[in-house]
Amino acid sequence: MKNPTHPADPAAPSAQPAPTSTSAPTNPAPAPLAPSNATPPKTGQAPTNPAPPSTPLTPANFASPKTALTPIHPAPQSTPDTRDAELASTFRTTIHRLVKLLRRQTRNDAQLSLTERSTLGLLYPDSQLAPSDIARTEKVTTQSMSQVINHLAELDYIHRTPSVDDKRKVLLSLTPAGRAYIEQIRHDKQEWLAHAIHERLTPAEKDTLAAAMNILTKLIDE
Repeated sequence: MKNPTHPADPAAPSAQPAPTSTSAPTNPAPAPLAPSNATPPKTGQAPTNPAPPSTPLTPANFASPKTALTPIHPAPQSTPDTRDAELASTFRTTIHRLVKLLRRQTRNDAQLSLTERSTLGLLYPDSQLAPSDIARTEKVTTQSMSQVINHLAELDYIHRTPSVDDKRKVLLSLTPAGRAYIEQIRHDKQEWLAHAIHERLTPAEKDTLAAAMNILTKLIDE
């Protein structure tokens, strides 16, 4: 006698056939992706993490890191104070008065200008200079220097000599009369100043003046 058939219980699990050894699983787990540049491990060694790809050396990333530098500022220069300004004013006035006084104590029979007398002084005793060099030193124009040279040549204080290197140029030098003129005015100035020091200064003041010569030389030396 056949057993009556009953519908399957929905709560009971349905029997599924076990997979055979030759069949592959329905949804296999994905294998981990290895880096493209990974080196396969040797037999018997655990795989190691591959080194990251090296970056090519370029001037931008090859330079050493910059070090913060402290800016160097020049030391501030001190400015003259009130005492310096007062001393400079007194000194300049005194020197100016002394120069004018020495000029009055010397003979100027030829009535030479300051530039003419200075030109003779530049040529003393045996210098040879071009007119352009004297004009540059005296800070006068070439036209003014030409007038000075013509006047001194008329007095026979200078003479012109063609340049050996350039025949278009001339060199100026003193004549015996021009050299004697310079020596005379320098003698007159020195004689007056020597008498003034002898008559107006005490021995202690003379020592102070002698010591001040080093200071004056320090001021004018470049």
